[in-house]
Amino acid sequence: MDIPLKVIGLNENKALVKPIPKSASVRFRGQGQVLLWAYFTLPLSESALYLDVSKIHSLQEYHLSTYFEQHPDLVVLPRDFDMEFINIVQPETVWVNLEESISRNIPVKPDLQLNTAPGYVIVGGIQFMPDSIRVKGAETLVNQVRVLKTAPLKLDNVVNDIFMDLPVKIETSLPLSYSANKIRLSADVQSIGTRQINRIPVSIINVPPEMKPIAIPDKIDLILEGGQDILLTFKPENFSVVFDFAKSWSPEQRQYPLEIETPDGVRRISGVHPEKVEIILR
Repeated sequence: MDIPLKVIGLNENKALVKPIPKSASVRFRGQGQVLLWAYFTLPLSESALYLDVSKIHSLQEYHLSTYFEQHPDLVVLPRDFDMEFINIVQPETVWVNLEESISRNIPVKPDLQLNTAPGYVIVGGIQFMPDSIRVKGAETLVNQVRVLKTAPLKLDNVVNDIFMDLPVKIETSLPLSYSANKIRLSADVQSIGTRQINRIPVSIINVPPEMKPIAIPDKIDLILEGGQDILLTFKPENFSVVFDFAKSWSPEQRQYPLEIETPDGVRRISGVHPEKVEIILR
């Protein structure tokens, strides 16, 4: 009969390097009816063979038949099963290898292709929570885990906001524990709109103390393209319009383009009025 094989007495600072077999094939002696009943019901019970690893420092070989003959209390069967343990058929031996247990936060890399429908845009990027998962286990195994990936997902012609869970690919054959097995995906999908923001002030930076330049005009207008909802929230102070005097000014030149920084949510700048400003010294 196949009986689950389990480990007990594992110190919290130790971890298995390799998993032990999930079960062992055991030979019992008993009356025919009892053995037949056990054959069908033992898999449904809490029966188990326990290996006590509390005294292992790193590596230990267990000869299973001898071990359980010497430790009959670790052969756990239902009380009403009148059977006598004879021996372990297979595996004959089990190696238990322990290492120091560590835990690390491992980054999650989503395997995702997300394409909006024409006329729509994702505002603020695609968000994932959590962006890392804590992995705990033997030091050798944990140090081999560099990144966790999600199951692949492709979404096309997206027009609505997205809120969904993505399962994380976890190596179940290794004795590691994970703080989560999925991440939450969210994306703010908005229809594309345009808006003009007027009278954004021009700043002149990196000016020598002896010079006093001014920009003419000292304010510009921008025509923006982006998510329709977020465009409505923008004000002139949300934008940075800069002329870097030390980098760009020349006595032979009077008109200059400007460096413009926009907040998240702006897809592109479709118009700048005026495109250049005049920098003069007072």
